[in-house]
Amino acid sequence: MHVTPLKPGDYRLHIHVNDFNVHGSPFTVNIAPEVKPEPVPVPEPVKEEPIPVPEPTPEPVMPEPVPVPLPVVEHVPEPEPVPEPEPEPIVAKEEPQPTPAAAEPQPDLDPFPRLIRFSGKGQSITASLVPCKNTSLNSNEVFLLDTGSKLIQWSGATSGIMLRNKCSSVVRVIDDERASSVKIEVHAEGDADLNEFWSLLGGPVAPSTEPTTSGNAPVLFRVSDANGQVEFVQVGQGNSIKRNLLNSDDTFIFDVGFEIFVWEGKKSNKNEKAYAQTAARQYRDQYNRPANIKITRCMEGGENEIFGAFLV
Repeated sequence: MHVTPLKPGDYRLHIHVNDFNVHGSPFTVNIAPEVKPEPVPVPEPVKEEPIPVPEPTPEPVMPEPVPVPLPVVEHVPEPEPVPEPEPEPIVAKEEPQPTPAAAEPQPDLDPFPRLIRFSGKGQSITASLVPCKNTSLNSNEVFLLDTGSKLIQWSGATSGIMLRNKCSSVVRVIDDERASSVKIEVHAEGDADLNEFWSLLGGPVAPSTEPTTSGNAPVLFRVSDANGQVEFVQVGQGNSIKRNLLNSDDTFIFDVGFEIFVWEGKKSNKNEKAYAQTAARQYRDQYNRPANIKITRCMEGGENEIFGAFLV
């Protein structure tokens, strides 16, 4: 069944099926009037108003600068710098040693027997002449007793190998200088067969173990009258004195610690040679060297083995 109402309002609807009312029939049906939706107003587009651009501010007109007269300053020239004098170069000058006094030197003593002490360490080992007495011995050092015909090496109980080697090298040099004519003995502290050794030193004693003073390092002096008068100048000291310090025009005094050499250059004059012999003995006396230290004269080219052993 299809029913189309013609206008809004309440309608009663009867439904019959096979001449029978459907349960609940008639039905009341309300037909509402048609509601038309109101149109939605469309907003008008907003017109964008232009942003006003400010007009540029005109730059202020600066007044013309009025020239101001500058004060006139008289130019005074700066004084030229005075150059400072350059310092004189420092030149190492040889300091003259005090010339040995003119007093008559003491007479030479017999150099034998002599006792040479080897002390120090490394490159500073010295060989010094000490009194030939048992009180000179020290367990920390090595000693060489030179009788002229015999060389007796005595090593202290706590002496080092370098001291023993140095003493042995001097023994060989002395033996060569004497054409191998000497007898050589090597002993150590505590050996029993030292009768001659102890008899020459004054008898057996217990050697000292206290540290001793340093020995006498080799020192070389030049004797020259090149400046009009004879000068006695130290030119070298230590275990590295160079042979080229010797000059054929002069004479030299070389103290190796246990012997003093007077070396005469081939071109040295008589005045230098004569003075050197006297100066060597005056040096011995004035510098408290042992009275029995041997003074040996040698000519250039005729130096002995001991002299050459202490130059490099």
